Amino acid sequence: MRPVLGSRASVGAVVTWFLYNGLVMGLWMAAIPALKVRAGVNAATFSIALVSMGLGAIASMQVSARLVERLGTRRICLIMSGFLMVGILAVGFAPDMGWVVAAAVIVGIGQGGIDVAMNALGVQVEA
Repeated sequence: MRPVLGSRASVGAVVTWFLYNGLVMGLWMAAIPALKVRAGVNAATFSIALVSMGLGAIASMQVSARLVERLGTRRICLIMSGFLMVGILAVGFAPDMGWVVAAAVIVGIGQGGIDVAMNALGVQVEA
């Protein structure tokens, strides 16, 4: 059974999504020094991965905004949390810079989509 919007359970769900997103992004940022060493690149070269993540997030935000209207915030949060999980695992196992960039795009897609969906859910719960 889904919580009623505005209930304690729905407020808890919103807080949980924000915590989850923050945890994953914190893991990603904390891994940057180790990823640079593993990939054997300097900060300037690693910035390609950061830009790739941003581009993935921007594209995902555009698509997710429309999907939230069609499918609802809950479904989009669940789908995008899957992207975040896969992306952060891929970052952890990335053997070289190419894989880091690919994983960064996946993390960006998940982060952008979940950001739109959890904020839309927050607005619904607050209203």
